[in-house]
Amino acid sequence: MGTRHPGPPAPHRSARLLTGLYAAATVVALVLTLVARRRPEPVEFEAVFGLLNVPVARTFVSVVVLALVTRALLGRKRIGLWLAALFQVLGLYVGVVALVPAARLPLVRMWESRGDLGRGLDIAAMAVAVAALWWLRRIRAEFTGRLQRGSWWVALAALAIGTAVTLGVAWGLLSAVGAPRSEVDTIVGTVLAAFGGVARHALVGVPEWVVEAVAVCAGLTILTTVALFLASARPGSRWSPDREVALRRLLARHGADDSLGYFATRRDKASVFSPDGRAAVTYRVLAGVSLASSDPVGDPDSWRAAIEAWRSEAREFGWVPAVLGTSERGARAYAATGGMRVLRLGDEAVLDPERFDLRRASLSPVRHAVKRATRAGVTVQVRRQRELPPVELAEVVERVDDWRHGDTERGFSMALGRQGDPSDGDVLLVTAHLDGPGGPQLVGVLGLVPWGRHGVSLDVMRRSPDAPNGVTELMVSELLAQAHPLGLRRLSLNFCLFRAVFEDAERLGSGSLTRVGASVLGRLDRFWQLERLYRSNEKFEPTWEPRFLCYDDAVSLPQVAVAAGAVEGFLPWPGPRGAGGALDAPHLAELDAIAAEARSHDPGTLGPRRTDQFRHRAATVDRLRAAGLDAYPVAAAAK
Repeated sequence: MGTRHPGPPAPHRSARLLTGLYAAATVVALVLTLVARRRPEPVEFEAVFGLLNVPVARTFVSVVVLALVTRALLGRKRIGLWLAALFQVLGLYVGVVALVPAARLPLVRMWESRGDLGRGLDIAAMAVAVAALWWLRRIRAEFTGRLQRGSWWVALAALAIGTAVTLGVAWGLLSAVGAPRSEVDTIVGTVLAAFGGVARHALVGVPEWVVEAVAVCAGLTILTTVALFLASARPGSRWSPDREVALRRLLARHGADDSLGYFATRRDKASVFSPDGRAAVTYRVLAGVSLASSDPVGDPDSWRAAIEAWRSEAREFGWVPAVLGTSERGARAYAATGGMRVLRLGDEAVLDPERFDLRRASLSPVRHAVKRATRAGVTVQVRRQRELPPVELAEVVERVDDWRHGDTERGFSMALGRQGDPSDGDVLLVTAHLDGPGGPQLVGVLGLVPWGRHGVSLDVMRRSPDAPNGVTELMVSELLAQAHPLGLRRLSLNFCLFRAVFEDAERLGSGSLTRVGASVLGRLDRFWQLERLYRSNEKFEPTWEPRFLCYDDAVSLPQVAVAAGAVEGFLPWPGPRGAGGALDAPHLAELDAIAAEARSHDPGTLGPRRTDQFRHRAATVDRLRAAGLDAYPVAAAAK
């Protein structure tokens, strides 16, 4: 469900209008190429877009060119605006051809395949071109994206090589079908036909499949050339030890604001800070999308400046800005700052240890699972990562990797992407052990990152394939039972994509579209565990907090969806996932100093001091309550 917000200023609307026009032209050209390619006469859509001087033709080359121009316009790249202006200039040229039909102007035959649109339409297109050129000049300030350094030479080299290959293929195929290789005009005419510019009847004696084969070579040449030309530049604000330390300093002061804040320290994320250094946006560039995740880190009063800096960088490099997994507060900030549109993605399950009571009848499925695991002899330990001996920590890291489902580590906005790192000493590890012939065996692991000083957010959840049923429920329940001694007040368990669809489908009188949507998502569950994840979290009776996707243009949603699917590990993408890098000893010492300062300012540390005996008794009471027993029975109290 989208969230309304005040409309963008006029120049921004104009940029969206131009981008939408070329996106629509791309779709129309694709449909015409698929369903009406062999019709000899032009169709109405070609006439409409011809009047607007947008090169819609029934060829795959037209589809490729329009798609790449749309991509450049989405990234607000100046080259996209220049290409749109070039098409208007070509429209003026065609109008001159219509006005002076007897003139021998160069490349006149390039537009014969437009069909007999009429002199009036061509002349009207000249007026449209003049008005469009004036309009494009007016909105040029919206298109500031620059190209990657050296892209001109790389594109020219690709064009030269591709053109030579295309001409060679045309030469060879014409020789194979018996056409004289000395007829250069026929070869050039075949190549021009592949570009959609010359009518088919002009190529006498050339089989249609020859033109199609040359069209493939020409299309690949254009695609490769323009893709290299429009390639996104690499961010200059990539991860560095100093940037991570700066982010952790912000988290020490404002980490309680967002359950996903700690994931900003992933080392495959770049970061942009506000001018005062009090807030930052972390992101990754993939498929031409600058994909930020969760809320900005730091002081909310500086969020606006950080968002503006991030969007400014995206405009400079021609990236499409988008935000994945932001909270409602963050979504409002992104919408208010950049005029971004908002779409609800799903909900985050948040547990309150004070409300979690296994004695409640509604939690009987969890209670039964806990009893099964306990009867099987499973025991649970809850410790900070820094408390584990190196040998045991190495075993945990190895098992987390071994028990992963599939070869790809999923997660980006809600995953840390590293295990056992020395900088993550405050990570909470919940381990489940089962007695075996050689001693206790590790059968389950929960890894939870800090959420401020009094919360944790789930990073990894693993269990051995041979673990007894109920191990996961036992680990979660034991963690909640020990929440008080650990100083925890909230636990972010998981994120459930499209959760509201499953919930609404269960309600009496739910609509047909809702039920169909839930059915479709249920079929996708075998690949992405959408419904199973929702069911496994719902039994803990969490509070559901919505998470949102923010984007600029509706036509950019397919590109944003591809980028989001790739970074989260749902879609294959070339290149390694995650990033290397580690903090050296001086930077680790800085983290220790930051943590010590945060503890000294934590109001929770200013209360009465608790003895070890008191903490042991409190933990015993919590465990009894988690097991469904009353720590202070009424009969005992009456004595």
